[in-house]
Amino acid sequence: MLLSDACLSIHGKYAKLKIQQKDKEFVMLLWNIFKEIGIVGAAPSECTTYLKETGKSYSSYQFVTFTHPFFTALYLEWNVKLEGTDKNVKIIPHNIAELLTPRALAYWLAGDDTMVRLKGKSKFILYPLPRPRLTSYGLYS
Repeated sequence: MLLSDACLSIHGKYAKLKIQQKDKEFVMLLWNIFKEIGIVGAAPSECTTYLKETGKSYSSYQFVTFTHPFFTALYLEWNVKLEGTDKNVKIIPHNIAELLTPRALAYWLAGDDTMVRLKGKSKFILYPLPRPRLTSYGLYS
């Protein structure tokens, strides 16, 4: 999910995970998974964003987990501080091939895809991080 509509942030000593997506059923599925293991509280809420460029409002659904040491470990694996700044950027970890299990790919596809039907065939287009740049830390967007 960190390649699509999820982000980690540090709050106090530990990090928490935020999921925000336009597909309510998908957000509810994820929330229920986290609820079963006891790391979420409030149910997902609807958010509306108005974009001046389009003159339209867009709805999405979001939830945030409790802070947890596991999320802190993920945060440290997926984020680095840019040299000479206070800015943290999301990176693609060096072990990404190990992390992209069949289940991880399925969630990435479900959370961040567009399906196009061309000539009777379905094609999925993934929208990952912006084009990455290479640093001494690894790839970052």
